[in-house]
Amino acid sequence: PGFSMSPSTAECLAKEAKFAAHNYHPLPVCFASAKGSRVIDPEGREYIDCLSAYSAVNQGHCHPRIVGALVDQAQRCCLTSRAFVNDQFGPTCEYLSQTFGYEAVLMMNTGAEAVESALKIARPALTVDKADLDAIVATFARAVAAIGVTHPKDRALRAPVSATNN
Repeated sequence: PGFSMSPSTAECLAKEAKFAAHNYHPLPVCFASAKGSRVIDPEGREYIDCLSAYSAVNQGHCHPRIVGALVDQAQRCCLTSRAFVNDQFGPTCEYLSQTFGYEAVLMMNTGAEAVESALKIARPALTVDKADLDAIVATFARAVAAIGVTHPKDRALRAPVSATNN
């Protein structure tokens, strides 16, 4: 409803500029499809994707084994909350734990979750002064913003960068 299958690059860029929040300033290229390291714009021009979605697709776009696994899993069950256990989670954790030699693994959905967890784990052991901690935390500002709206017990973690503590 309301979406065309192949808007032009100009249309893509215009709609992005008008309707998307401007937290990024993307290059003036629109991808309509991709395979491996190649991406194709709506007009059929090919590019080599040297960014790989900031490493999220280092294996290449639409890798057949990954697409196959995605389709297979989506046909069984798309997503379960961590409030439940599914039949793939335990075996995956076991495989990763044994492969990398760790006692346990902590699965994440996003980089913000990973940074948030790392800061929570590291905070008690940090011996840096406030300025150094502010610099570390500022590097991960999006994660700290996510922490700022979570449970009240996390207030101590975000205290060094709050406006009232400067």
